[in-house]
Amino acid sequence: WFAAMTIQDARFASTYTTSGDLSLGYGTATVTMQPKAGGAPQTMTVRVTAVAKKVGGQWKYLADHASAPLPQPPS
Repeated sequence: WFAAMTIQDARFASTYTTSGDLSLGYGTATVTMQPKAGGAPQTMTVRVTAVAKKVGGQWKYLADHASAPLPQPPS
């Protein structure tokens, strides 16, 4: 993916909540990319989720997930 695209812009809209030694983050990330082979820029918005736990005084990721919504089915 990075070999084929140049990232032009990335924006995150996320919420984090922490309780004790666990933290949960969720939201969206919108990335605008320029194909290196030419063509129009492409923008993609994905859902993001991250779960972390504090271990030995440091935060460690337990899960980090991003998923793109599926296109609408043809009518």
